[in-house]
Amino acid sequence: EYNSASAIWVENNQRVRWPQIAKLQSWTGTGSGFVDLLDTGGINVWSAQLGGQYIIYQTRGIWSLNYVGGTTVFSPVVEVPDIGLLSPQLFTAFNNIHYFVGTDYNVYAYYGGSVLQKIGDKIRTFLKDDLLPDYLNYCRMAIGIDGIKLWIFIVPTGSTYATKAYVMDRTTGAWTVRDFINKFPTG
Repeated sequence: EYNSASAIWVENNQRVRWPQIAKLQSWTGTGSGFVDLLDTGGINVWSAQLGGQYIIYQTRGIWSLNYVGGTTVFSPVVEVPDIGLLSPQLFTAFNNIHYFVGTDYNVYAYYGGSVLQKIGDKIRTFLKDDLLPDYLNYCRMAIGIDGIKLWIFIVPTGSTYATKAYVMDRTTGAWTVRDFINKFPTG
């Protein structure tokens, strides 16, 4: 946030701020506001709408912001206190479900509220070995064009770009691994 009194930018990595309704550049006045999400001790990583909720993913928790109106405007609720989002690139949404890799290196399907389903138990150990912290921003999660496959593209140890993918068939829950090292031998 920009602090006009000191004329410097101040990092608020646990704050969520909203402008006045219909005035997207007006951050003060009736209807605008902010909330600091401090209870879980995590920092904000990503956010996305899920049904009627707005979900905030932190490193140590999942929050929802629910519209309540009045002077409060939004009310934050800790939905899942122990699991956070590993990286914004390891998140995707499809058919009102959020899929993501958690800070515990498991893959999850999140349906809102406290409904969180582990779907990556079979590959968790492999993901933990493959996901190097320096290359997390080069990894990607996506849903295939047909909506059936969930893809996690990984930059494995010894590589500098994505040459491996974990793929889950959403209809059966089965995981497979695809190796692209020979298909894409250079960057």
